[in-house]
Amino acid sequence: MRFDKVVKRFGDNTVLDHLDFSVRKGEHVTLIGPSGSGKTTILRLLMTLEQVSEGVVWVDGEPLSHERRPDGSLK
Repeated sequence: MRFDKVVKRFGDNTVLDHLDFSVRKGEHVTLIGPSGSGKTTILRLLMTLEQVSEGVVWVDGEPLSHERRPDGSLK
């Protein structure tokens, strides 16, 4: 999984500003930070509950998409 220059805005409020990080297979990650730092937004992007404003979230070498296949799974 990789976040590549990900920006997430809610109106005029920028929650994630050009976020870059990656997690390789087998690695474990903990998101730690103060309230309002974007932890939940990162998880919501990964679950496709939100869309990025700019940049790309990559999963298994492919950009994460909100498009769904006929079986309901994400492309």
